[in-house]
Amino acid sequence: MCWQAEDNERRRNRLELVEAYNREAVLHLLMNGQVSAARRIAGVLRPALPDVLRFLVVECPSRLRPDLVRRCAGLIPGAWVVPCPVHADHLLVLAPVAPGEPAGEPVALAAAVAGATGGHPVGVSEAVPLRETAIAYGQAFHALAAARGRAQRYATFACRPDPVLVIGPALAAWAEGLLAPLRGHSPRRPQDPDGAELATTAASWLAFSARATAHLKIHRNTLSARIRQTGQLLDLDLDRLADQSLLALALRAERLSAACRPGPMAHDRAKGGTEGDAASLSLDDFLTRPTAVAWAHGLLRPVRTAPPAAALAHTLDVWLRNDARLGPTATELALSATAVRKRLTRIEDLLERSLLRSPSDRHELWLATHALDLAEAGTAPAPASTPARPSRPA
Repeated sequence: MCWQAEDNERRRNRLELVEAYNREAVLHLLMNGQVSAARRIAGVLRPALPDVLRFLVVECPSRLRPDLVRRCAGLIPGAWVVPCPVHADHLLVLAPVAPGEPAGEPVALAAAVAGATGGHPVGVSEAVPLRETAIAYGQAFHALAAARGRAQRYATFACRPDPVLVIGPALAAWAEGLLAPLRGHSPRRPQDPDGAELATTAASWLAFSARATAHLKIHRNTLSARIRQTGQLLDLDLDRLADQSLLALALRAERLSAACRPGPMAHDRAKGGTEGDAASLSLDDFLTRPTAVAWAHGLLRPVRTAPPAAALAHTLDVWLRNDARLGPTATELALSATAVRKRLTRIEDLLERSLLRSPSDRHELWLATHALDLAEAGTAPAPASTPARPSRPA
């Protein structure tokens, strides 16, 4: 009887592990935009995926995740609860959104999950369609950064304009021109990655940095080789934050334009003119537009107006100029790395965005800072022959 009990326990643990891997696979498909395949697998595993969802990220010690998985699944009917494959101290919850839910439902949901998990920090996204699961994850992750410093231990996503939507549909043509060498890449050997796989790897690396190996289940040398090949194809130095921000914006613009086809982009191309020639413009041409400058001012205002504004703003500028690296930033500011980290944590609280843990908001912050630098310098760049890269601040 003891042997049989132990064997049953091993079988149960194995089944739980297999189910966790299957649910993680569904999450991967959703994050990569493969909604149809994710729905088919989820239909077998149950519950079915909702049409509209709200993403929650719960931060907790890894040893508590199995217990919290059961608590969250019991608290939210129809929810998908998946241990995060990238961060060992995160639990991911995909909660269905009912039609006509009350306006205060996100706050009530966050408070309920925080209470059920023993006061662990919880970040909650906006309600989004299933195809925008990756966007919802980023929103919940940034809300989690704000929740850590709050007494109630939860936060909802603080909405702000998306730079792709601020700049307008012309950005899609620019992104298409920039990414054309990547999308048209054909591997020389069957085992080599094609352009689509390189783009997926680049998007994961931009979001998770070195932790993309856990997200994609590949070796770190494979990741390095793919990122190096992507940089060579696009003529970008992906060790620099400037070029990382350029690529991140292009991938996001491409993803949003694909979700909206046929739409304003097709009309925009058909009418010709300045917007029709958008592929020949540089990023600086877009960032000097009044709407982009206004977006940058709104994004950085909390840092530039909160006391001590000068110290925080200068720290952020130096950190971005040093490619978001703590060591060189601390050296230039003549501070310890701990002091720089504390200032960046303060900036996280002001912006309600994650900076020190990936996915980080450093790419949007670089774009906003560069837009203000161009505006203050009175730069009005002429159209460039190629859309390769923006001018970098000195």
